Amino acid sequence: LNEDLVEHLGISKHHVQNLLQMTYGQSVAGTIQRRNDTETIYFELEPEYKDHISTLEKLYVKGQDGELVPLRTLATWEEQLSSPSLSRHE
Repeated sequence: LNEDLVEHLGISKHHVQNLLQMTYGQSVAGTIQRRNDTETIYFELEPEYKDHISTLEKLYVKGQDGELVPLRTLATWEEQLSSPSLSRHE
């Protein structure tokens, strides 16, 4: 993540993190209330899109001025073959 550019465009790192969480996780989009029942609506990407790095090319973050900024402008990534793992970099 190019933190200088993100800051210059008025985008918080939290917004980028939320975008990735919503894209690759499962997020609550809202609820529907009926007389005796409440249903939770989830936002979740179809599995075939979660499995391809090319999905990242289609993601945008809203800038401070309301313009959509491609994620590829703010960050770089590369695909590598390895054993499944999860790591966090601060």
